[in-house]
Amino acid sequence: MPFKALLIALLVLPCSALAVDGVREISHTCASETGCFAGDAAGYPVLITTAGSYRLTSNLSIADVDTHGIHIQVDGVTIDLNGFEIRGPVSCSIDCSAGGTGIGIYADGKNNTRVHNGIVRGMGDVGVTVSFGSIVQNVQATENAGRGIATSLGSVVENCTSRKNGTVGFVGDDTTFRGNSAVSNGDHGFQASNSTFNTNTASQNGGHGIAATGSTVIGNTVTQNENGINCGPTCLVRDNLARVNALEGIRVGGNGLVMGNVSSNNTGFGMKLGADTVFRENLLVDNGGHVKRSFNGANVIDLGSNICDGGFVCTISD
Repeated sequence: MPFKALLIALLVLPCSALAVDGVREISHTCASETGCFAGDAAGYPVLITTAGSYRLTSNLSIADVDTHGIHIQVDGVTIDLNGFEIRGPVSCSIDCSAGGTGIGIYADGKNNTRVHNGIVRGMGDVGVTVSFGSIVQNVQATENAGRGIATSLGSVVENCTSRKNGTVGFVGDDTTFRGNSAVSNGDHGFQASNSTFNTNTASQNGGHGIAATGSTVIGNTVTQNENGINCGPTCLVRDNLARVNALEGIRVGGNGLVMGNVSSNNTGFGMKLGADTVFRENLLVDNGGHVKRSFNGANVIDLGSNICDGGFVCTISD
């Protein structure tokens, strides 16, 4: 091949930047102009078709509400956002109701994805969607028209913030949520089943702070939501603080254990409990009432050491 033709061919190849540590690099320039590596064409979304580690080296800007930022099509991918931002066109501070289908990082149906250390903002739908056995750490999902961060089946989400998204802040089944913050989302702060919630905060969300079923909810703080914690049957709810919520501080369905919680200054009852739910060692102060049964005559089991407005007898109402 003549030298000039070879040079032109090299120039139009995807600008695959492979750092000295073996991490593939993603920038807005390569994403929009040439493609960032083999299997990725110019334009969004950036397509990842090879397992391994990837790192942003600039912000990514997506102009269309129906376009993904990064689409992961293989198992075993790690994305270091490296402090940068994936930015879509939506602003929930103005109006995020006219969203679309675009997702900041999309790895639906792919195993063992890890996303960490950056911001996903203003996407037409979800900020981050990952699947089986994935990890999301130190990510801010802000002002996306749909959900902030969505996970499933054996995933872990920790030290993340989901703020001012159009619907739910965090959603996922069989997921561990640890040390996260859900603030001012349009619907629930957290929504999941068969999951673990540990040391999270949920405040000023349009729905419940934490909405769950069959889950373990320990050491969380929920304030100024609809209900603070709304957990269905067979939940363990322990050592949480529920304050100034519009309805009940803590709701738990049948066959639950509610222990060591503080529920105060909620407009409704401090607690609403289902049949055969045990409550013990809780502190209820200045709520609209002490404890309400989820239906008339439900067998709520008081094992004692509860304190309601300074007294050791809590009124249980139908």
